[in-house]
Amino acid sequence: MLIAVAYYGHKRDYELSPEESESLRCWVLVANAKGRYSRGSSETILDQDIATLRDGGGTKEMIDRLRQQVGRLDISPDELDGRNQRSALFKTMFLVFRAGGAPAARQTI
Repeated sequence: MLIAVAYYGHKRDYELSPEESESLRCWVLVANAKGRYSRGSSETILDQDIATLRDGGGTKEMIDRLRQQVGRLDISPDELDGRNQRSALFKTMFLVFRAGGAPAARQTI
């Protein structure tokens, strides 16, 4: 995933508008939560993402490709059933909560 993000930045001389930045952040979070690179050959999926960007596509096209692969981009409560803290969904939720200002959990021993 980081290779696709780095290539995206490179193609745009590392200058992103606030809208591009927010769309790219959305793509990263949803791609992580839905396991974009853990479904099938990650090299093939990365090749698709790089080709999309190389051909002039942007975040809209990246999100469209992700939607084709995983269907819905939202996360429903039933997708959390049976998952534990090691799940990509929970890791993604942690990132979103922290970005929104939630305090880090404190562990007691």
